[in-house]
Amino acid sequence: MSKIEHLNITVPDIDEAIKFIQIVAPDFKVRKDVKSVTLGVSGHMLITLPFFVLSQFFYKGLSPKRTAEVNKFFSNIDTEVIVEDTAMSIKMDNKQHTMLGRLLLTAAVPLLLLTLVPNPLWGRLLFVVVAALVALIGWLLVKSVRPVPNESPVSEESEIKEPMGNTI
Repeated sequence: MSKIEHLNITVPDIDEAIKFIQIVAPDFKVRKDVKSVTLGVSGHMLITLPFFVLSQFFYKGLSPKRTAEVNKFFSNIDTEVIVEDTAMSIKMDNKQHTMLGRLLLTAAVPLLLLTLVPNPLWGRLLFVVVAALVALIGWLLVKSVRPVPNESPVSEESEIKEPMGNTI
């Protein structure tokens, strides 16, 4: 006995396709037809649609405080973020690159160990390729660390001088 749980195909002639499938699997029967789709859509239209339409009558709306929060959120979303390359931001970027890079390099090792699991050769090679890609991305992240510019020490000319005033 053959069992086809689900078959989703597009054919030019459904009757010829069913005849062919019945040759391959003699006990094949079409369990549902187009009427069942119509019943499902009708059920949704009679139950789900009125629920959503009628739910608008129970909606209270947002409080003024929540409205202000929502408006601020969308204003923040629309505001462009400009990142200046300061010594602090470069240090933070370098820290993230190093941490993520090391994490990926560490994750590549267990992926590579999965080649020891009994699989066909193509499956083992797939683990090697995935581990190599993860390790490559990790290595690139570690190598993408930028040098931090030295913060210029305050020179004598740039020091703020006391205002000259009357001294007693």
